[in-house]
Amino acid sequence: MSSMGSFQKVPLGIFGAAWFVVAAILGLSGVAFRSLLRVLFVLGLGTISYLAYYLSFRMQIGCIICFSAYACMIAATFLGWNLSGVEISKKSRLWSAGSALLALLI
Repeated sequence: MSSMGSFQKVPLGIFGAAWFVVAAILGLSGVAFRSLLRVLFVLGLGTISYLAYYLSFRMQIGCIICFSAYACMIAATFLGWNLSGVEISKKSRLWSAGSALLALLI
């Protein structure tokens, strides 16, 4: 395993997968964890911004899987941020959480 693709010998992909799982769980919880969900979105965007910078400019390489994961996280953030600001139905929350889990599987 590359030292660039891991943190403390744990693959970085595990952290991304955990982010999507936590976002899906908080998305299903409704209004109870709205603020925590938005904090998670901001932390996720900050993290992928740094990772994209490091990959593109410091390592000077491109990774389609990495950039796809960044795109999924950005899409989940914008969708989740908009949905967390309004009262939505249970069916809509299930759609949102399902989308996050689908992004996790891709």
